[in-house]
Amino acid sequence: MSIKKHILETKSLAVGYQQKKSVAIIQQDINLQLLAGEFVTILGKNGIGKSTLLRTLTKVQEQISGDVFLQQKKIQSYSLKELSTTISLVLTEKLPESQLTVFELVALGRQPYTNWIGKLQENDIERITSALKLTETDDLAQKHFHELSDGQLQRVLIARALAQDTKIIMLDEPTAHLDMHHTIKIFQLLKKLSKETEKTIIITTHEVNLAINAADQLILLTENNVISGTKDELIASDSFNALFPSDIVNFNTSLEQFIIKKN
Repeated sequence: MSIKKHILETKSLAVGYQQKKSVAIIQQDINLQLLAGEFVTILGKNGIGKSTLLRTLTKVQEQISGDVFLQQKKIQSYSLKELSTTISLVLTEKLPESQLTVFELVALGRQPYTNWIGKLQENDIERITSALKLTETDDLAQKHFHELSDGQLQRVLIARALAQDTKIIMLDEPTAHLDMHHTIKIFQLLKKLSKETEKTIIITTHEVNLAINAADQLILLTENNVISGTKDELIASDSFNALFPSDIVNFNTSLEQFIIKKN
């Protein structure tokens, strides 16, 4: 039986912002070890650094100190092309207006592989078609993306990331604008994709109770430190109670979820 190597690892990582005459550190001493095929959720209150960490892990933002390793190789040594075939990123920003169809939008995921004129080869078409099927959006392929509901569009953006064919997919708040029904469907889809495709899928989210019960690994950003582990490990160490002020919510270990504290 082969031992899985860590696909993404951080050592003594500090994230934040370089300012003109100073450095603003948001989180530090971050030590993570993630395996291929894991569904990973990053949790924490607003402003704690979830999106900053995600951007740093994708090299969109430079780390303050420490190291990020992708497949045992420092992220700084990756060229833009190498990085674009290793990590795909789905952000919450609104897409610019255009007349692109769903198929054309998903096809943009193949840009790291197409030649300079962007012509799709047979392999590209296969990847796009497969991504549409995996996300159950193949029936939307000829629709213009601006005609889609928020839930449909989110699945299409996940399809674009799948078409990019990277080993790691990162999503920043993928359910931010969705109702409960579509939020649950997106969580189910991401969990399923991580198992079926063996891709490591990492998301930031405010859907704490859903994340706790769906994720293989959780990364908790607290006021004092960054903690990671499985649900059972974090329950055993009483780590969930460090996420939010205890006068508002408490983590119920028997229900395995946060509940509002009664006055």
